[in-house]
Amino acid sequence: RFPYDPVNDFQPIGRLGSNANFWAAGPAVPPDVTTMEAFVAWGRGRDLAFGSWANGSTGHAFGLMLAEEAGLRMTHIAYRGEAPAVQDLLAGNIHGGLHSSGAAGELVRAGRLRALASTGNVRLPSLPDVRTFREIGFSDRFAFTGFSGLLGPRNLPAPMTGRLAEAFARVAQDPEVQRRLIAMDTFPGYLGPEEFRRFIADALERWRGISERLGLQADG
Repeated sequence: RFPYDPVNDFQPIGRLGSNANFWAAGPAVPPDVTTMEAFVAWGRGRDLAFGSWANGSTGHAFGLMLAEEAGLRMTHIAYRGEAPAVQDLLAGNIHGGLHSSGAAGELVRAGRLRALASTGNVRLPSLPDVRTFREIGFSDRFAFTGFSGLLGPRNLPAPMTGRLAEAFARVAQDPEVQRRLIAMDTFPGYLGPEEFRRFIADALERWRGISERLGLQADG
């Protein structure tokens, strides 16, 4: 439930790209568990806990989907943001969680956390050895990635929308901008205004079905 219409209360200008996340394990999981298959094998029959940045978040949803498809018993712990969830994972208070490269990528590369699988259909540029959930055999629900783009108010005048969309398209498709996006684990994927609107509507419908199946409820 939103206090606004995610599709019709905004004027899309353009989508910039998409962002995948990865499932990370910390010191509460034995150090020889370095793949998702090993995590599932070790975790079956245990009472596990995973964290996310909020009730009803995509991190919450992916944890429930992982438990459902892998046959794991995992209790969700909701935090006030991603950073506290990462800190509890590092402290060994929970067994795993879905995290972004910005919040946990350096910790993985430093060996303090282990990335076991990523969302989306393409491996993260900064973690090329980490397979996607889809590669491992999980359902296409795990193909979903987050996305970023530019939106204006729904009553934005058409001439202004056109000028903004033209400038956004030029920047979003610039090779140097795309190179920098990839360096931040963002996959370039420009969409124009109407394509972006349809993309938002499709993503919303898909996640509405997932959230209803999982019984997700957001805080507030």
